[in-house]
Amino acid sequence: MDATSKALERLRAGYRAALPGKLDRIEALCSTVGTPRAASLPAAIYEAGQVKGTAGTIGFNEVAQAMEALERALIAYREGGLTWEDIVASLATARAAIDP
Repeated sequence: MDATSKALERLRAGYRAALPGKLDRIEALCSTVGTPRAASLPAAIYEAGQVKGTAGTIGFNEVAQAMEALERALIAYREGGLTWEDIVASLATARAAIDP
């Protein structure tokens, strides 16, 4: 394995280790949402999108897909198209992708 591959593997390992904390933050933001207009909802959507993008970029496709579903669910919730139970289910799916 060359130096670039080793560096990429270290990056991936570090990001994998950080993923549970990133989802904890999103869950904390979601726990304060309460209504579709809650101030923390845009932050939760933003965080989910950031994790989705980074996970996809470094090859964690299952995590990226779960975070995309969560991001979409949060947007739909904001617009009144989903219930809080749908958000809870999306969070559980994201957690399963992060903690296989």
